[in-house]
Amino acid sequence: MRRPCCMVLAVLVILILCLSGRKESRLYDLWLSPPDLRLFLENSGREEILSEAEGVLVEIRERQDGRTFLVRTAKKDLGLVRVFTEDTASSEPPIGSRLRIRGRIFLARTATNPGEFDLRGFYDSENCFLVMREASYELLEPPVFPLADAVYRLRKTLYAGMTEALSKEDASFLAAFLLGIRDDEFETLSADFQDVLMLRVLLQSGFHLTLFAGVLERLLKKLMHRPLLRAFLILFPCLFYTALGGFRVSFIRALLVCGYRLFAPVCKRKADLLSGASLALALLLIARPRLLFQSSFLYLFAVLAAFYIAVPLHREFFRPLSGRMGFLLRLSVLQAFLTPVQICTDYTASLYAPLISLILMPLAGLVLSTGFPAAFLYGFSGSVSAEFLSEAMQKAGLGLFGTGHYVLRFYRLVQEGLRSLPGSFISCGKPPAAAVIACCVLLLLPSAVSAVLILVNRFREEEKELRPGKHGAVLLIAGYFLIFLLEISFLHAPKLKEGELRILMLDVGQGDCFLISSREENVLIDCGSSSREEVGSEVLIPALKYYGIDRLDSVVLTHGDLDHVNGIPALLDAERIHTVRLILGNAGKKEEYEELLSSHSDIPPILYVHRGMRFEEGFLQFDCLAPLPDSRASGNDASVVLLLSAGGYRALFTGDISAETEESLIPVGPVDFLKAAHHGSEYSSSEALLTDLQARTVWISCGRNNSYGHPGKGMLERSRARNMEIHITAEEGAVSLRVIPGEVPEIRSFTVEKRKSLW
Repeated sequence: MRRPCCMVLAVLVILILCLSGRKESRLYDLWLSPPDLRLFLENSGREEILSEAEGVLVEIRERQDGRTFLVRTAKKDLGLVRVFTEDTASSEPPIGSRLRIRGRIFLARTATNPGEFDLRGFYDSENCFLVMREASYELLEPPVFPLADAVYRLRKTLYAGMTEALSKEDASFLAAFLLGIRDDEFETLSADFQDVLMLRVLLQSGFHLTLFAGVLERLLKKLMHRPLLRAFLILFPCLFYTALGGFRVSFIRALLVCGYRLFAPVCKRKADLLSGASLALALLLIARPRLLFQSSFLYLFAVLAAFYIAVPLHREFFRPLSGRMGFLLRLSVLQAFLTPVQICTDYTASLYAPLISLILMPLAGLVLSTGFPAAFLYGFSGSVSAEFLSEAMQKAGLGLFGTGHYVLRFYRLVQEGLRSLPGSFISCGKPPAAAVIACCVLLLLPSAVSAVLILVNRFREEEKELRPGKHGAVLLIAGYFLIFLLEISFLHAPKLKEGELRILMLDVGQGDCFLISSREENVLIDCGSSSREEVGSEVLIPALKYYGIDRLDSVVLTHGDLDHVNGIPALLDAERIHTVRLILGNAGKKEEYEELLSSHSDIPPILYVHRGMRFEEGFLQFDCLAPLPDSRASGNDASVVLLLSAGGYRALFTGDISAETEESLIPVGPVDFLKAAHHGSEYSSSEALLTDLQARTVWISCGRNNSYGHPGKGMLERSRARNMEIHITAEEGAVSLRVIPGEVPEIRSFTVEKRKSLW
């Protein structure tokens, strides 16, 4: 297959999948339609349903509090189910065995906030549409072919050897690097290494398998000259390694490209790697269409575009281009192609990413080449009967493990050294689509120029061909580094205009969290939830990254209930977000926030406010309406009530105050915006208050199907009777208000916008 035909095929497949990924598309119903039970749960509004099914065990993953099974059921209304069980006492059932599972079927959490991780979308990319929790299982039949289980047991043995021989950090690092195992410790480790983009790409690109196949190929080329036999002798170990890695997408992609490259000469065809990579992508997307929407797959796509399109074109025109110059070219091209993906998915960047890659890339091969022998030697040392041989294997394994240990230490030293420099972390936010498209065009421009010059050379005589020397190659490499700098400079979330106001109500479940922003200032009012434990790290911080916010001028805590403050510790612990000051109500004083404040040594300055006080953050002006200076109120009635004024727009934030406290505020109005008190409870937002405020819109933050009955029917009826526009997080997810002077205020729901978007 020729390159143009292959690229056209790949582009057509991707376009079809983009269209089919939309629920409005007819192809969605024909191809991607989830099981009937998933549709029932989505349409009925129910959160769970009891179910029992039989299926084949496909995968096992260990967790700190139990195990996770992936079970392929025979029921059409279930399909592939991810089963969470807390049973750790009994032995694991073999992979491939037939199980009967019972438990509560849930829908995985979908992203309802900007920047939030879409767990349901991630499971969808694995064609797994349902989750079963509180599950029990019963072994019905052993596996027919125990080979898959044997590979799993070997993988577990190697991992056990790593955890026994090494520290938790080293073992997690090597297990992820060599076997694709990502345990709880690795999640913490990956957060520490979030700046080392190239390391993350290596873990997601199947580089392990590519290097493994390359070593085997060089070795066997010297030993045998029969291409077909050599191809099989290379492919079978690579297939075994893919199984050992858990058949992850990156491993499968590398295996497909490797197979294409090995068998093309056998079929008397040239091994065109671009065609092989395109074919691998097409096959993966046909099998798992939703992969297209995952960040790891986008990184993989960028790696393939850099190595199979840009680099070959440049090397053909600038030949010979090898050695150090060739390495710098590959590095600069790869960094330029990866940066837009990083900014669009992580919303961050680092000026020193190319330098880190230059230092760390050569060490990756060293870790791989020593890690596997170390894992096998140490992992199987206990099964050797001869004591002297067992000790020798353990010592040899530990010695080889030392390479990975010192490389990881070196990684940390490099990263910590660069962190103190300006530009080591840049909060970009989510860039607009037009800027991303412009950067993609700019990225492809050098490749297009090289392609045109190659065609021009084909029509020239050999002695008159355009052949730039080393200076041209240096300019090309410098050009790609310039593109990298331009990407960091221009791929940013759009800044608010002068005089513009944005109010964002985040969906935190049963709780409150409001982010108020102008062009230069940002104020947070509460962040807590009684239905979500990690609301700070999973909702608030991703939203701040999404908008490119790394500084909060004021954080207001209306009162000390957990559904308003339990997300604040994660904010105070965040290294990349600076909180200038905390604002608390004087009624509660320190007693109400003692647990929150005592757990942190570096607490920002605290301002206690009461009625009659005013504080300003640039364009934003806040008047405190409650509590009273001598108030002895506690609990909900101790809430701080703030009136925001910004360019003529007025918004009232009422905390959890009761109807009695509401009456003490009158007169306040008129206002444009009302945050309903106490999550829209039945007795909040009284007739008297609504009559006084004459608000155009009322916003209610509450959890879906909450046990409190929020929002109350009476409160909703009173608001509708005054033609107020009502927005509820339980129905719409996060909601944002944008006020631009001279224009009609614009209100958007995140979930509605998400459904409209291809991505």
